[in-house]
Amino acid sequence: MSKKVYESAPAEVAELCAQVIAEVPNHKHFRDLEIKISLVMVSKFDASEQIVRCLKHHGAFADAVVRLIPCKERLHNAHDVEITIDKFAWDGANTLRKKALLDHELTHVAVKLSKKDNEPMVHDDGRPMLRLLPDDYSITGFYSIADRHGVFSGEVASVSAIASRMHLSEMFAAPANVDQNPPPESESTA
Repeated sequence: MSKKVYESAPAEVAELCAQVIAEVPNHKHFRDLEIKISLVMVSKFDASEQIVRCLKHHGAFADAVVRLIPCKERLHNAHDVEITIDKFAWDGANTLRKKALLDHELTHVAVKLSKKDNEPMVHDDGRPMLRLLPDDYSITGFYSIADRHGVFSGEVASVSAIASRMHLSEMFAAPANVDQNPPPESESTA
């Protein structure tokens, strides 16, 4: 069984990350507070030496994950945030997808603000206090349930709600011959 290998991400990743920070107004705090980011690449190879997905978050495969570096660890590596990227996902992505991936992970990172004066809070070492924001949405489910129950499954309902919010609902529209509001079981005629 192959083990995961962690290494510093190549310069290309750091350059793209800096570009995303410069282009996205919501990431202004990274520039203003000089938040230091460690970029890590993780890889794993199967028995035939083919690279495979290996990074997981809450038990599911993830293309990247972000974490805050605790004060004690900052003594050794001087970074505030660590983004770990699955090399399999990175190598299979084009530049636009890579930028979107970095933008997503950066968006998780927010600065803690003082309730008194709304100014950034700092740790004893002078580094900004940060917090991780959860995703706005998450989709979980089973393909088999979506296949069996279609538009009536929670799986399809979740995807449809997100698609509607993103104005993509026509991609997930139910077939015209499916009744969207069937009567409850007790009212149906058999």
